[in-house]
Amino acid sequence: MGGRLALLLAAALLLPLTARAELISNSTLSETQCTGDEQEGTYCYVASSTFPRVCDCVRNVCPSASISETTNCFICDRGYGIYTSEEECMASEAFVEAVGIDPSSYPIPSFPSTSCPARSRATGSEQRSNCPFQQGGLKRWDDPNTWGGRVPSPSSVITLPANSKVLLGACMLQSGATYKQIVIPAGSELILADEDMAIDVGSIMVSGALRAGGPDCRLASRITVTFHPQPGVDVYNMAIWVQKGGELDLHGKLFTPTWTRLAQTANAGASSLQLQDPVRSWEAGQQVVVTTTIWKDEQENQNEVVTISSVSSDGRTMYLTQPLQYQHYGGPEYQAEVGLLSRYILGDASTEQSKRGVHIRNEGRARIRGVQAFRAGQNNVLGAYPFHWHFAGDASGQMATDNSVYRSFYRCYTIHATNNLLLQNNVGFDVQGHCFYIEDGVEEYNTIDHNLAAYVHVIGSPAAGYDQSGQTFRESPGMPQPSDAAASGFYVTNPNNRLSNNAASGGYSGFIYPVLPKPIGPSRWVNIVPASRPMLRFDGNSAHSSGYMWFQAGCLYFGGLIYEDPKDNNRLYYNGGRHEFTTMDAAGKTPAFFQMTNTKVFLCMVGHMSWGQRFEVINYQAYDIVRGATLFGQGLLQNAYINVQSANQRSGFPGRLDDLPPIAGFQWYDTRTMTIIKDTTFVNYKYQPQLGYYRMAVFYNITLINVDHQAIGRIDVHETGSSRMFNWLDYDGTSTQRTSPTIVGSWPSWWQIAPDCTFEVGRDGGEVAGGTSGTPGCAPWRGGQEVGRVELRIPGVTIAWDTGKAVPPTKDNEIGYVALFGYRANQARKMAITKNEGITGVTGQTGWYAHFYGGAPKYHEIWLSQVPVGTSLVWSSRYPAGTKVVEGDGLSYYFDGHHLFVKLVDPGNGETQGIDFCRGGVCVRGYRYWSLYYSIKATSLNCGGAFCWMQEQVGAGLIEHHSRCAVV
Repeated sequence: MGGRLALLLAAALLLPLTARAELISNSTLSETQCTGDEQEGTYCYVASSTFPRVCDCVRNVCPSASISETTNCFICDRGYGIYTSEEECMASEAFVEAVGIDPSSYPIPSFPSTSCPARSRATGSEQRSNCPFQQGGLKRWDDPNTWGGRVPSPSSVITLPANSKVLLGACMLQSGATYKQIVIPAGSELILADEDMAIDVGSIMVSGALRAGGPDCRLASRITVTFHPQPGVDVYNMAIWVQKGGELDLHGKLFTPTWTRLAQTANAGASSLQLQDPVRSWEAGQQVVVTTTIWKDEQENQNEVVTISSVSSDGRTMYLTQPLQYQHYGGPEYQAEVGLLSRYILGDASTEQSKRGVHIRNEGRARIRGVQAFRAGQNNVLGAYPFHWHFAGDASGQMATDNSVYRSFYRCYTIHATNNLLLQNNVGFDVQGHCFYIEDGVEEYNTIDHNLAAYVHVIGSPAAGYDQSGQTFRESPGMPQPSDAAASGFYVTNPNNRLSNNAASGGYSGFIYPVLPKPIGPSRWVNIVPASRPMLRFDGNSAHSSGYMWFQAGCLYFGGLIYEDPKDNNRLYYNGGRHEFTTMDAAGKTPAFFQMTNTKVFLCMVGHMSWGQRFEVINYQAYDIVRGATLFGQGLLQNAYINVQSANQRSGFPGRLDDLPPIAGFQWYDTRTMTIIKDTTFVNYKYQPQLGYYRMAVFYNITLINVDHQAIGRIDVHETGSSRMFNWLDYDGTSTQRTSPTIVGSWPSWWQIAPDCTFEVGRDGGEVAGGTSGTPGCAPWRGGQEVGRVELRIPGVTIAWDTGKAVPPTKDNEIGYVALFGYRANQARKMAITKNEGITGVTGQTGWYAHFYGGAPKYHEIWLSQVPVGTSLVWSSRYPAGTKVVEGDGLSYYFDGHHLFVKLVDPGNGETQGIDFCRGGVCVRGYRYWSLYYSIKATSLNCGGAFCWMQEQVGAGLIEHHSRCAVV
């Protein structure tokens, strides 16, 4: 499998704008009221959030943009998602309120009743041992002798006797009573019998041990613990709270698997499901969720909760008590998940009006299996999550497996300052805030395997925005964790954990890995950098039906920033935009890569979205996606299959395209992105410019199925400058449908480096705002040619990077042009030089001639960003006859009386060692960061300013234009 490179430099650029008024402004451009009296530029309306839909007014100016962080300073010209009025913007999506199934109509679990004599469901055939309820010496709850002569009243706080093991059976409870609080002191144990029972309680505090079954003894009976608010008991304590030194053992009946996928499509009206895995242990009367297979599940909820009527003998057909309302796709590309919600141990809250539900908080040692948490978690109450390991330290041997969370008020499974925990075979459905949640960024070596998170809800307004800068949210009483604006199935603040075989349906994204420069919360003093920790494992995960709330959001999203502001009392902030990881190895000494393997995404805005720095995506499938993948920094995409349109005709994808960026298999980008794409297949990309199907970056050993030639790549012809960095290399011609390696650049003649180079104008005329569109310029890649990049700096003239003063590439900002040697007059291969630093082009078998309209520069610097070691670049510019050139250290030059020729060479040093990004024997050339430059200073030029006037002359094979005298 030969890998090949693409130097993904330059792309569709957008502008960071102000967030909405209730958020924190994180950019430089103020919002206007669109009254038409703006001092400069025009205005337009943009949908800052697509669901719920929000439209805002923006100005079409970029007064202080940073060239390395912004995209296009003229957002109103970007070509999509632009409207002339708020009414037009709101109407473009044919916007409606959320429709589909009302979540409040989902059925509640069935509750067992307590009957006397007590009923046990054990048949005797169970393979069990070491059952706690069968051990000798147990004291009975209903025996007065256990309590020193009198069984305590349910209205009191009941503390178990010291150093006692007390058995609680169904008929030992006072009928109809709610027990205020049960306290299990250190050294004592409360052990539940294997009997159907219902317990009503306000709080259970565990310093000793609470046991229902054991590691080798699964309970066979049904137990429900319902929590009620009680006078004198803080509602925060409406929980099973395991304190330091305490133990919790809950082992409900095993139902396996806990979730599977459809084996074939289930149509609306169907009363049975065909399943991929046998579910023989699932029982009649149990509740099951069938996940949506449409894109926007919050806009039209098609997640269905159904009840099992029966299961076939082979376990692969499940019959339902009522027919399905919607189609659930189960084709060859992807399939809906089917998750079992019911369990034999059930924790429940008595009401949901207050959204203050039950939670299990473990600070000691816990093994929890086969438990359902219904109406659990406490909305926006930190620490009150359905299943929560809180500062448990090393949790080796502890676990939460085959559990379910159904209708959660706040999260599902939380790991907080805990390491080596196992979360496996769990289900979470209908959840407020992140579901699987790693909290402070210090949690490591945890295993999160084969879990399902579905129908996850953002809290408050979703994190969106106009461009890659996103929006910034601040901690508040109504949102103590501001990242819940991007609530997702799996939220991982430290990559040094194992995530495998999990599935995420819905949510802002399926999986989010935010960037943390340091830990947060009570762990803020731990001396690690979460953003630099290695990715321990990310394998076999899938995500779908998400990313639609923001055009940069992905089903897999690696970005956003979580931080505390010490100047604001360590208040927590979340920015959802472009932030990159600084991944290192476990020792923190060597740069390392995130590696994601065997991943599938479908029904997404972006399948995989990572802002950098180093990512490898191997064995990747994407279906029904606006953008197949975007990898900033150094990125490998290998063995990928990207299909823009599956056979699922009821997916709602892509819907109306007004707001969507152009549909693309892969997105190019600027600022030194380095990507290798190999052994990849793109399917069903048709050239439909009116629908935006026109961009797909492909590089080596590419297979195209049902792909129009003009859909392979597209570039819009706009005014631009030499700092534009768009280019890539097709090593074998498979992506450009040529027969040999090919250089692909932009539209200007500067990139047409040979007579056999082409720029194919769109066959429909390809008119876009600002000019023509077409397939990017292509030329055979010949030996000795390399893509090069230099930064041209003329003091007082050019604008340095990251000063916030970048200018648009318009005529009034041009200071000259750069041209290839050997082409004359109207055949000149040239491109404008603007005040923005930077010239990108092709070296080898030619040179670069820089012509300045102001005359000869008295002093300028040429910074070598990318002149690979072992190559060279000949740079030339004009000077008056008799000019003397002061040679700097190591400078080699030739002056012919009119033109100075300088050979630019990078001698290499420690910085250039290992900077190339290589896979499969092919490398993307690395680059320097402002560490090597040539300075050229001309003397005897008797004029002021940066340039000196020169007489008209012909030079370097070009008819040159000269200004009279330009003093800048």
